[in-house]
This record gives sequence, structure tokens and C-alpha cells, in this order.
Amino acid sequence: MAIHGQSPHSCSFDNIKFMSELILGWLNDELQLSRRVTSFERDFTNGFLFGEILARYNQQLNFNEFVDR
Repeated sequence: MAIHGQSPHSCSFDNIKFMSELILGWLNDELQLSRRVTSFERDFTNGFLFGEILARYNQQLNFNEFVDR
């Protein structure tokens, strides 16, 4: 349902910021990855943390071969 002429698929900056904070909280507080995530772009660049998340859910079987550089 569109509100006051907004597209039902539009996202405000506040919604994006809220979602980013929610995901950062999940990564840092709940998953407690090997290092703290402060920037999605910088911290996920080499794929190590993404692999770590997948390994936590048994979706990355060779994570022991990953190197965080």
C-alpha cells in the first residue's frame, strides 16, 4: 500500500540506516565474528567474514582454508 504518493517499494534513508544498524548488531553481538564489523564495504571485501558466516551455518565446509587479509 502506497502512503501519500510513495511507491510501496521506496525506502527512506532512515529505514536503510535502521536496517544497517540491525544487521551490524546481529553480526557483532549475536554472531560474534572473529573481528568486529564496522563497515560492510571494507570488512566484507575479501570474503573472509562472509565465509565465516556461512561456516557457522554449515554452508562453507572448507572455511579452515580461508585467510583473512
